[in-house]
Amino acid sequence: MFTLLLLLCTLGYAAAEGINGTGTLTEHKFKHKGVEYTYSVYIPQGLKPDAPLVMVLHGYGSKDVPVIKSGFNPVADEHGFAICY
Repeated sequence: MFTLLLLLCTLGYAAAEGINGTGTLTEHKFKHKGVEYTYSVYIPQGLKPDAPLVMVLHGYGSKDVPVIKSGFNPVADEHGFAICY
């Protein structure tokens, strides 16, 4: 499944469909050992309560996650899963 999602994004699927998605993107923060971390959660419209959650991680040291440019939001809309960036 992950390979399929990655392939769809890589082939420009999101560019054809629009990259923002139709759901809701919210930003959250938490603090651990004195360091504040930020993450974003994307929830498609009409998401089922038992839907999967996909974690999109980035490289060590990176402080900015290109959430909108990743192309996962429209894929989540179509296939019914939430995303945590």
